[in-house]
Amino acid sequence: MTDFSQEALEIASALGGLTYVIGALIYALPIPFRGLKDWGPTLMGDGIYVAFWTAFYSAIEGLMSTVETDLGVTWKHFLSFIDSNLSTVALLFITVSTASALLQKFFINYAPLTMLSLGLSTLTLVLVAVKTLGYLVKENWSILVVIGIMLMAIPFRIARSAGATLISFSITFYTGLPVMVDFLNLIQFSLPNNSIIDKLNPAYPIIHTMPTIFAIILSIMAYIGILTAIAADLADTIGGYRGRLPFGIEVVL
Repeated sequence: MTDFSQEALEIASALGGLTYVIGALIYALPIPFRGLKDWGPTLMGDGIYVAFWTAFYSAIEGLMSTVETDLGVTWKHFLSFIDSNLSTVALLFITVSTASALLQKFFINYAPLTMLSLGLSTLTLVLVAVKTLGYLVKENWSILVVIGIMLMAIPFRIARSAGATLISFSITFYTGLPVMVDFLNLIQFSLPNNSIIDKLNPAYPIIHTMPTIFAIILSIMAYIGILTAIAADLADTIGGYRGRLPFGIEVVL
C-alpha cells in the first residue's frame, strides 16, 4: 500500500466516523421532523459502510490478484498482445498509405485501397486507446479505489455516486480488460497478423480484408461496452442505488 493510499484511507475513515456521529446526533435530536430524523440511521449506516471498505481494502487487493490468477490472464500478456498487433497494424497502414499515395501520383484512385487505409487507421486509433486505458487501469486502479472510498465517505452522500463509480470502474476494468484477448479468440477473430499480410498480395483482393478489420473494431468496442455496463451495474450496487446496500447494515443500528 502506498503512502497516498494510506493517507486517503485515513481521511476516509475520519470522514466515515464523522458521518456516523452526525447521524447519531440527528437520530437523538428531540425534534418532530421525521424527514430530518430519517437521515440519522441513514448516515449511521453510511459511516459503517465506509468503515467496511477501509477495513477490507487490503483484502480487496489480495482478492483482485487471486481473480487475475484464476482467470489465467496477465497484464503482461495483454499489453504484449496489444503492442505486437499495434506494430503490425501500423506497418500495414504505412504500406497501404504509401501504395495509395503512389497510385494517386499516376492519377489512379483505387477505392478499396483507400477504404483499407481508413480501416487500418481506425483500428490503430482503437488499439492506442485500449493500450492507454490499460496502462491507466493497471498503474492506478488501487489509487482510484481509495479515492472512491474517500468520496463515498463524505457526509450526506454528496459524492457517493462518484465514489461508487470510481470503485466499480477500477475493479471491473482491472479484472476484465486483460480477458479481452480471450474474448477476441472466443468469437474467432484475431487482430491483423501474418494471415492478413499473406492476403495482402496481388492475387488477393484487398477488399476481402475489410470485413475482418471492421469486425475486429466492432468486437473491441463491444467488449469495452460490456465492461462499461458491468461497471455501471456494480456502481449501482456499491452505491446502494438499488434500494439497499449490498448487505444489511441496519442490523447494527
